[in-house]
This record gives sequence, structure tokens and C-alpha cells, in this order.
Amino acid sequence: MITNLEKSLFDNYLEDEFYIKMSESESIQFKLVEVESLQTNQRRKPSNKIRSQPFSLIFVGPLTPIFNQSIYQLSHPQLGEIEIFLVPLGESDTGIEYQAIFT
Repeated sequence: MITNLEKSLFDNYLEDEFYIKMSESESIQFKLVEVESLQTNQRRKPSNKIRSQPFSLIFVGPLTPIFNQSIYQLSHPQLGEIEIFLVPLGESDTGIEYQAIFT
């Protein structure tokens, strides 16, 4: 399982499908549609480079089921399994959008 998550890792998988396993025979598909750097608060900038640059991921899932805000184990053919805290943002033209923020 990947533990060091940085924006550059996800840049390579924009528009790829990720999956949440619901049961042994069913997985729900999520598409990574946005990878974006976030602004840092200059007053609270750490003196040493312990943390990576904050970033956000936006995934689009199906209209149903709607997933609650929680930690989910997503899988990807190249990345393997990743635990990510997803927050539902609402409905878009293609499904329900979910955001993950890494600080």
C-alpha cells in the first residue's frame, strides 16, 4: 500500500479509473478528473521540508450509491490500494463528485 502520497504521483493517473470494492463480486468505479495544487498559508509555512505541497484530488463516481464522507480503500491497476478520505461535493453532469485534500 502506498503511504507517501504526493501530487506528482497522481498527475500521471488523471482521467484513470479507481475502484472501491463493495463485495467479492462488485466494485464501484471512480474516475480521477482533477489534480490541483493548493495554496499554502505563508505565515504557517514549516521551517523544514517535512510535508509535501498541499493538493486536492477530485473523483467522479456514479449517481448511486452516494458515498458518505469517510476513508475508502481505492484500488488502481498500477498504484495498487490506497486509503483516501473522500468528501462528497455534489452532483455534476457525469455523476457525484468527491474530493480528497492532502496537506
